[in-house]
Amino acid sequence: MSRSCSTSSARSRRRSRTSCAGSDDPRGSSAARQRRGRLVVATAALAVQAPLLLRRAGVRRPKRIRQAHLDLVMMGTIQVAVGAAVPALPLWIAALIMLCAVVQPLLFLPLAARPGLSRARGFRALVAAVFAATSVG
Repeated sequence: MSRSCSTSSARSRRRSRTSCAGSDDPRGSSAARQRRGRLVVATAALAVQAPLLLRRAGVRRPKRIRQAHLDLVMMGTIQVAVGAAVPALPLWIAALIMLCAVVQPLLFLPLAARPGLSRARGFRALVAAVFAATSVG
């Protein structure tokens, strides 16, 4: 778990944990986050601008895509707030928050194609587990 940071002060090392090369940031690389963000924005735009195209692709509830998009935006805001409020967060808590902040909104996407999935026990158990893990983090 070595890092190759070239920072000049302890303050800058504390302030910027994720700017180091080789960082073990649980969120993944910045480029990967940007690609995920662009994909979600493009899909949400399709839900608004071209719902018939999505229906041809098997999406029965395009509003669930918009719901996932808005939830991802809110979770991102929460991540920024937590990072600003608690900069020295233990890695396991940060990883749990980051994982759940991505998985929880994405659970709306299967409901876009299969609305009846919300009644399935397995899906409900998964949603409850992710919600509980988010609360623990």
